[in-house]
Amino acid sequence: MTDSVRLLIVEDHAMVADALTSMFAQAGGIDIVGVCGTGGEAITLAEQLQPHVVCMDNLLPDARGTDVSAEICQRWPTIKVVMLTASDDNRVLADAVQAGCVGFLTKGTSRAADLIDAIKRAALGEVVLPPSVVSRLLTHMRRGPRATRRGAGNHPDRE
Repeated sequence: MTDSVRLLIVEDHAMVADALTSMFAQAGGIDIVGVCGTGGEAITLAEQLQPHVVCMDNLLPDARGTDVSAEICQRWPTIKVVMLTASDDNRVLADAVQAGCVGFLTKGTSRAADLIDAIKRAALGEVVLPPSVVSRLLTHMRRGPRATRRGAGNHPDRE
């Protein structure tokens, strides 16, 4: 991609949204086309602005970011979504991947350079999951179905 990455930021905390906006503006190669703080606004702006990438928070006042991401990915398959969340929960990670997010970063463990790189790589069509996240996702997926089957009283080898 030779043009700047068109980015929509979805973050309900004004201070965090301002910090992300400033960080991406200084990074170069990223054009912030919109900033909003609710799932409803994110859907509207995704349709109107057609960003290349959406940087999505998960806990929004009116929706879960994973649900908003799923709708964006379904309605506009060319828009890539990178989840940036405070949650380090494996269920949120699995939900984000199932929703169609191409990236998953946590606010507590990611560096600014990691997020900038993730946005640019997502715009190129790459999946951006740090190795530690991939490991957690695989472990969660391997344990999830077995635990569910056993919890239901079924034998783990029968479906």
